[in-house]
Amino acid sequence: MRKERRICTLVWLTRQACLLLSLVAGATAQQNAATSEAPSTPKAADVTDLLHTNPAAFLAEASRHIGLQGADLPQLRLKVSFKVLDEDGKVKDSGIFEEYRGLLPKIRIGYSSNAFTSTTYEGVSEQLGEYRAGAQTPPPWPLSELPAAFGNPLPDNFFLSRYGLDVTETKAGDVALSCVKLLTRFSSIDGVPADPSRIVTVGVFCFEHGKNELRAYMPLSLRPAGIVVTRLNTTEFQGKSIPTDLLLIKAGKAALTAHLESIEALTSIDDTLLTPPADAKFYPTIIPPPPPPPAEASAGTPNQIKVISERLGPPTSGLAGMAGSGASGAAPPERVTISGGIAVGMLLHQVAPDYPPIAKAMKLQGTVVLQATLMKDGTIDNLQVISGSPILQQAAIDAVKQWVYKPYTLNGEPVEVQTTVNVIFTLGGPAKEENPNP
Repeated sequence: MRKERRICTLVWLTRQACLLLSLVAGATAQQNAATSEAPSTPKAADVTDLLHTNPAAFLAEASRHIGLQGADLPQLRLKVSFKVLDEDGKVKDSGIFEEYRGLLPKIRIGYSSNAFTSTTYEGVSEQLGEYRAGAQTPPPWPLSELPAAFGNPLPDNFFLSRYGLDVTETKAGDVALSCVKLLTRFSSIDGVPADPSRIVTVGVFCFEHGKNELRAYMPLSLRPAGIVVTRLNTTEFQGKSIPTDLLLIKAGKAALTAHLESIEALTSIDDTLLTPPADAKFYPTIIPPPPPPPAEASAGTPNQIKVISERLGPPTSGLAGMAGSGASGAAPPERVTISGGIAVGMLLHQVAPDYPPIAKAMKLQGTVVLQATLMKDGTIDNLQVISGSPILQQAAIDAVKQWVYKPYTLNGEPVEVQTTVNVIFTLGGPAKEENPNP
């Protein structure tokens, strides 16, 4: 094992990835010994040539047979068992991930465990979005990795056309691997000089040398968190390669194992399985407007962030307008809605967001609008994105969830508050919060 670790010399692979690729080597050797190469498998020389001459085309070709995607797939049912592990490697939760795919675009995805149970229904409304039954929040990590791990683990053409690609040959044990890195390199697109300090690896995808079979990958993320997904064993379904055994690692420790229990093609699916129940809630997909044109940063001024809230005056009617009115005798409501303009005046502790390096490289500016619940103690809960560039959204969420507000009271009693927060990312100029009611 020590010998295998020493040969993981690439600086872009984290230590946990090297350890994980050693596991890939063992699994790959067993699989190669147990199976013979299919006649339709491309020749190793052809695959390698395409990988080095046109890595984007290589990834696009690989995506045709990796994962459950494509209009040629039948209706199907997928069932996967999973175990979530704690930092000591002990099982802290286990359950079932299940997916039904009807006639496109209808999809039902369900998670069932002691810690999280939820079912989402997609493609059943004329509006873009999904219905949720059970837990009303998106699946937590690492469960959130499962749909992509089986459905579409590779980056699509949108990312391939905007990211730099680099190819490296390496070894994990005795197994040769060809790995493609996605880099935040924008010089050929936005005219930004290729500054090495601005180039960040945002995804890594490792294939068996001479084959387009994905073995391990670091999921595409603008803020890489040391996550590695390994396809320990694979099988084919309708000509598509899917994992039978998965291992997810974060920060060098195993976080989840998953096993394919079954997958079957269905001639038909009972429509009731794809129809959300009456108590399911609909969550629309918000398509953010295009970002405003970047402003020229002042010479010698570092890129900074300005965070403001919306310019809204105090409410003229409704429960929120009764705050401090002296009304008594009635129990305060469980939750009220106030404008962002009022909420900003209650802000006690604010954390400025980290400007994503990729956004700086693109000279991307814009506003992320969040819906938030202010709890009775002034902390933030249930942050939801209303609009804003996907590149800026996570940075805004990570910052705002640390904010603390003065508790909002009605009739002297604290109540929960629904409000909005505007996080404005701008290049150049001092960082400050603008008073929405000057």
